[in-house]
Formats: sequence, C-alpha cells, structure tokens
Amino acid sequence: MNRRPAIGRIKIHQTYTVEELALVTGCHKGTVRRWIAEGMRTIDDRRPSLVSGFEAKGFLSRRRAARKRPCAIGEFYCFRCREPRKPADGMVDCASVVGTSVNLQALCPACATVMHKRVSSDRLSAIERTCDVRRLGT
Repeated sequence: MNRRPAIGRIKIHQTYTVEELALVTGCHKGTVRRWIAEGMRTIDDRRPSLVSGFEAKGFLSRRRAARKRPCAIGEFYCFRCREPRKPADGMVDCASVVGTSVNLQALCPACATVMHKRVSSDRLSAIERTCDVRRLGT
C-alpha cells in the first residue's frame, strides 16, 4: 500500500465504492472508511457507500494542503521535528553551488539534526540578511 494516496488517478465524473476508491488511490479500504469518518461525504447513507470522484479528489486535496508546512526565507525544515525552524545561532553553511542553485546546511536548534535546503542563487542574498552564511571551500 502507498503512503500517499494517488489523487491524480481519481476521475471526478465517476462514483466509487470503498473498495474501488481504495484500488484507484492505492490505499487500504480501511483507510477509505477512515476518510469517510473524518468528513469525506458519501452520496447517500445506503450500502454500499458511494463516493463521488469530485468529492474524493476535493477532500484529499484539501487534506494534503492543510498538512503543508511552508518555510519562511530564513527557515529550514527539520525532518526529525517535522517543523520549519530557524538555524541554530543563525549559522548556515553554503555547501555547494550546482548550476543556478545553492545547497545550504544548518543545525536544528531543538534536536541538533542537520537540515538541508536548496535555494536559487538569486534568493541567497535574502537569506544572508537573516542568517550568517558561511561559504565552505572558499
């Protein structure tokens, strides 16, 4: 089973049973039943439960958008904390330059995990205003 449902495979003009929606999204049918319990509307209260493709796609898209955690200019995403965090002591290492982008590294102030971020060379000056950027290898 997939960790993320395949939202793009859902047809909006089709209705699905719980089993069909599970097959299309690559999830378990128990997961689809949990989505219904969490608020995905069914067509009616009869069995088998039928879900509109439009409703399923909208519900899963809204759910995915609510989980997004965008980072501000001077923040990095810590995978251990699962939060956007500012670098410890405001120190960032510029690890390498690849084409027009730059690989940055910083330590998480909460758990001391190395956080990575790739930014455009144009946006590096905005990060330098908020953090102390040290270029490695120069």
